[in-house]
Amino acid sequence: MKNYLPSESDQESSIKAQVLIYIDKDNKISFGCDWEDNEQGIEAISDIFFELKYKDLLERILTVLYKQCVVEDKTDTFNEILNTIHYKILNQTDLNEILVPPSAQGVKNV
Repeated sequence: MKNYLPSESDQESSIKAQVLIYIDKDNKISFGCDWEDNEQGIEAISDIFFELKYKDLLERILTVLYKQCVVEDKTDTFNEILNTIHYKILNQTDLNEILVPPSAQGVKNV
């Protein structure tokens, strides 16, 4: 996959905020954040997190990734990515999830 990140000179002049997410050599997900030290930078980094959590940023990223895979004739790779995500979703177990809330235990339907 080609590197579609802006060059360092482009970043210095145009990027107000950025979040880098990566997998390190120990397969641990890590991240780094950077933003301009002013009101615009704070607004920009806040927008990134807001768009990830409450809007469609993840879907937009996957759409761009799909288009890149089509151009590079790697749609099979994109489908593998989606299948892996789907597999992880199906096999996700949250040990903190309460299957039967305590308030429902011992309650009989009348």
